[in-house]
Amino acid sequence: MEFKSAEVRIRFLDRIYGSLPRDLDVLGTLSEIPETGALATLLESSTEETLKDKAKALNLDPDAPPDEVETGVCSFRTHEVDGRIVLVLRDFMIKAAIGLAGQTSGMTKKTRGVRPVLREGLQIRPQHIPLLRNDEPIEQPDGQEVFAGHVVTMQGKRSILKKCDYVESPEAHFQCVWIGEKVKGADLKELIWFAGEFMGIGSQRRFEAGKYELLSFEEFDGDPKDALKLGR
Repeated sequence: MEFKSAEVRIRFLDRIYGSLPRDLDVLGTLSEIPETGALATLLESSTEETLKDKAKALNLDPDAPPDEVETGVCSFRTHEVDGRIVLVLRDFMIKAAIGLAGQTSGMTKKTRGVRPVLREGLQIRPQHIPLLRNDEPIEQPDGQEVFAGHVVTMQGKRSILKKCDYVESPEAHFQCVWIGEKVKGADLKELIWFAGEFMGIGSQRRFEAGKYELLSFEEFDGDPKDALKLGR
């Protein structure tokens, strides 16, 4: 079995928005939804399936009184890096974008065996990918933006206002390790580029948010197992 690995650098063209609700009541409700359909697919690739995990990712206190938690806000996941709590993307967000790019571009249909490689034979490291500015991890969002939307409840459809934390044009650096017989480096590079140009990462993608440019994609000759150890 042939493994390949590459270093990837991307820069977001504009704002990227947080996608995880800060309201612990909302997080609790999400955790209680039956894991079927699209939600099951989402949770398949996520290790943050419990309310406690989601609260930890946002650096929240799950035992705090409800009136101490700001509601209606979507924030970034956070993680401790070198003793600092910083804003991060998760590995499964990158992997999901690459997989969707493979379907949308037709690559998974054109070449037999590509789909399972992107689904099971691709790993992104580290698992928590810091958002960077001038090569320094970002600790706080740049601001908030308000969006109007709708939710469907047991009482029917209703209008809501949602605040989303955002960061202006950060960079992100990560490593890819994948099975290389069916997916060549040029193929994966094309999919990462396609995901940035046409789909984006994070919240509010229906407003064309989260688009990025591919700064570099460099394959390296080292042992891929070394990359897989990053951020475990």
